Amino acid sequence: MFTRSKNNVLAIFGPTASGKTELLKRLFVDTGLNDRVEIVSADSIQVFRGLTIGSAKPDPEFLDELPHRLIDIMDPERDFSIGDFIRLADEACTACIEGGKLPVISGGTAYYIKGFIMGIPETPMVSPEIRIQVQHELKQHGIDVLREELKLHDPVSFSRIHYNDTYRLTRALEVFRATGKPLSSFTVPVNPRPQWNVHAFALNRPRDELLKRIEHRVDAMFHDGLIEEIKTLLAKGYSVTTPGLKGIGYAEFMEAVQQHGIECLNNTTILAQIKNEIILHTRQYAKRQMTFMRSLPDVVWIDPDDIVSIKKSINAALAPDILFEYTEAHDA
Repeated sequence: MFTRSKNNVLAIFGPTASGKTELLKRLFVDTGLNDRVEIVSADSIQVFRGLTIGSAKPDPEFLDELPHRLIDIMDPERDFSIGDFIRLADEACTACIEGGKLPVISGGTAYYIKGFIMGIPETPMVSPEIRIQVQHELKQHGIDVLREELKLHDPVSFSRIHYNDTYRLTRALEVFRATGKPLSSFTVPVNPRPQWNVHAFALNRPRDELLKRIEHRVDAMFHDGLIEEIKTLLAKGYSVTTPGLKGIGYAEFMEAVQQHGIECLNNTTILAQIKNEIILHTRQYAKRQMTFMRSLPDVVWIDPDDIVSIKKSINAALAPDILFEYTEAHDA
């Protein structure tokens, strides 16, 4: 055992395209430490089976070298909430530690990272009658009517919820109707959860560099077969309302198909528009990710290319136990 602290958890996260997978490889595979750690994925899209290219899921060879938990664990038609993530991440970290490994939470879904570290607000139970009524209104009147209601009563939640995210939309309305209070008003925890000692490291790249990496990633997704992946998902009956397809990289395709029909996936003009939308939305999302991550307590911001400093920082966090043994000449 390399760590005597039974509740140590390492968290390595950053915005989209900042280089998290590359860093994990350099830290744990290239050094031969992949038998000492196990990754717990904190990605809201990679949990879904079949959503591979658009979610930038690590390739199978890398997953063989460095096992990841919470990837490919459910089908896209199912909802996956922050509460589900925290419960499963707790179970995964416990299993890692019992197996003699250090759990490493890694991903770009900042809401999941913050929820794991801090916990989530205690919101009230909602009666089945309210839930059924909201679902009935969604089917009868459509999403726009419900969004207008939410905008009136809870503008903060309204601004945070994606247009097609019916799960979070209906949840926010259910809470308001049950309590008369907006979901955003419920108290957010101010202290970390006591069961884990989380050592948090966030990747920080210059803005211009990150924007270029985002554009390169989207280009690579199209080159690697994202359009064919979308066609496969559509052939399975998935659509704009499928919970797993509301993320960036999938929602843009689903909305285009809803508007123009599946033949639009053979239209170069529309495909170019979709690509530009994905790049724009990813850049906007990365900005929100950085803002959210900076709200987390005790985060060490790291240059993902400065491996020597990162190893020193991780060793210092885990002290008196040491994870990395290295020479600066080897890592330079």
